Amino acid sequence: MNTNPWMVNMNKFSKISLLTIFAVLISSCSGSTQTTISRETEEAKVYSVLLNEDPKGYIGDSPVIRIFNETEISFSSLSHDEKHILEVLPTLNKDTLVNYQEVNQEKKTIQLTLSLNKSYEIISMDKAILLEKENPNFLNTHTFVWFSGIGFNNRFDQALVYMENICGTGCATGNFYLLIRNKDIWEIEGVYDGWIESP
Repeated sequence: MNTNPWMVNMNKFSKISLLTIFAVLISSCSGSTQTTISRETEEAKVYSVLLNEDPKGYIGDSPVIRIFNETEISFSSLSHDEKHILEVLPTLNKDTLVNYQEVNQEKKTIQLTLSLNKSYEIISMDKAILLEKENPNFLNTHTFVWFSGIGFNNRFDQALVYMENICGTGCATGNFYLLIRNKDIWEIEGVYDGWIESP
């Protein structure tokens, strides 16, 4: 009995097509939606939460929040404070801490669109110095914020970040914040107090 090779190939193609369609249908009916998480998107959300919630109250009534356009890396190595920070923030994952140290090895430029409940401007240190020269009282009427890069865990549902607020002459603070993502919402879970300067 002779079999037509063309018919054999058509039968194989039909079976493969049916299996592919069946797999797609099962996948679409399972209800699982896979979302891609972007580091840049999550960074913008974390920075926005910290600025909107103003957990230490240093932003206050400042008409414009001025955010320095380079990350602060002075506190990138937490090796001397690692034991203490893990005591204060016991839910901090080791991979979050390691990633924090990795991303803060060198300064990086912040070029993010934030979602804030007040006006903000991302500025350079040179511009801040110029504004203060033009108006010696400028520093006392505006808030400046300096962020570190953000350390995330592998699932992008935990973040560690350093935020420094300069709110006037002799008024400044720097703290570490641990945040967790619940679904798509970031929340502050804990604070590791770094330093404070009061007038």
